[in-house]
Amino acid sequence: RDVKKHLKEFVRENVDGVILDLRSNGGGGLDEAINMAGLFIGHNPVVIVRQSGGRRVTVHRSRERAVYDGPLLIMLNRYSASASEILAGAMHDYQRAILAGDTTTFGKGTVQNIFQLPEGYGALKVTIAQFYRVSGWSTQNRGVETSLVLPSLYNARDIGESTLDNALPWRSIDQVSYRVSGNLKKVLPKLKQLSENRIANSEFFQKVKEDVQEYLTTIKPLKYTSILKMQEDDLRRKTQRDQELESASEKADEDNSDDTEIEEE
Repeated sequence: RDVKKHLKEFVRENVDGVILDLRSNGGGGLDEAINMAGLFIGHNPVVIVRQSGGRRVTVHRSRERAVYDGPLLIMLNRYSASASEILAGAMHDYQRAILAGDTTTFGKGTVQNIFQLPEGYGALKVTIAQFYRVSGWSTQNRGVETSLVLPSLYNARDIGESTLDNALPWRSIDQVSYRVSGNLKKVLPKLKQLSENRIANSEFFQKVKEDVQEYLTTIKPLKYTSILKMQEDDLRRKTQRDQELESASEKADEDNSDDTEIEEE
């Protein structure tokens, strides 16, 4: 409701454009994402949900009417996940918004359900379904790619569903029938060039690039080599120290045993 209210205000004020910031937005309610998409594309398909085993495929449409048809930019980063990716993916497929930020989003394209275990043994989280965009592409692992990539330290880090153990692979299914509402392909080449020029002339972005390079050359290698070696060395030293303490304790017990005198009355 808040977004709808503000969009109507923007229309009355005749704003030049709207920026929707979904950076580090980990998601939320599926219905909220679907209906928010409707504020920009109206009563149209937004996301496809396929149950595990392919038993059922459901196409979700927005119940909202479009209230804003002006220029739209969506900011994303590697921590934009789940429902945020559904919204961003729909805006991309409909060519309704330009996506900018990190190269791609988190890549969480699955649905989980929590089942309570009996006798107070806790709960079990089970993946029961997977999200797909109207184009048939999943958001799983690959996330949603941006059109305007900005320098970011997150791009250099191992962030996202694809970096996790046993993550489900990316898949695609048949797309649904939908009509593209924008025509961004004509303007994107020029926008990309303008963005690249701005980055090249920005002291801030040049500093970010330097930070990224420093991370790649000095910090990131530590994650796989030095840190692992440090952990192994620490474990070896701890084991050796424990053995030395155990030997010293045994020797002390032997010395105490030899010094013990038994007095007879």
